[in-house]
Amino acid sequence: MADSSKCHVSLFEFMNYVRAAGPSRLSMVTGQVAQGNAPYTPARDFYRRFLLAVRQGRRADNDQAVIQQAVDNAPPNKVVHYKQLAEGWLRWVSQIQEAEVVPTRTGRWQMADMAVKVTPNLVVQHPDGRVEAIRIYVRTEPLEREAADVMLWLMQQVSDQLHPDGISPIVVDVRRALDFRPAEPDPGFVAWMHSEAAAYRAMWTMVA
Repeated sequence: MADSSKCHVSLFEFMNYVRAAGPSRLSMVTGQVAQGNAPYTPARDFYRRFLLAVRQGRRADNDQAVIQQAVDNAPPNKVVHYKQLAEGWLRWVSQIQEAEVVPTRTGRWQMADMAVKVTPNLVVQHPDGRVEAIRIYVRTEPLEREAADVMLWLMQQVSDQLHPDGISPIVVDVRRALDFRPAEPDPGFVAWMHSEAAAYRAMWTMVA
């Protein structure tokens, strides 16, 4: 059984919970608790190789070759997905080609005894000193603005944890080469985030 006193959830898991509705929320939390109790295996992470290639390609300043290698080496059930992701990423990456890749850190947004773990896929520093933390969205369905705003807001809350000078967050819907950046928040957004976190914590307590 999971330790109900340690309600830790990833950024993407919490975003998925927020955009779910009705009974699917409880089954989602139940699945996340079960997955958290199981040992991590790379094979369970469908997009792991592609995301590693994104980071390696930027570090080597050789995006095309490294990403293509990930596509070429992908198992048959992943090839189509990796090709779509590669096309989108190679269209978008020109926006950060002059930037230097800097170490990636993990931040944690906490509300009482619940923590959302925030780990960017890539952090880069531009020649003018700006630091951007990039979270990559790889799913087949388009990313809605509201879901992107959840991730952007949480990244902003842990800005100083991700880089000593703070970061500007970006969420990239890779298949569509579309990025999302923070917009002026709705006055009720913070209250909504806190209420969603409280609801998640309550469900976690029921199933953990």
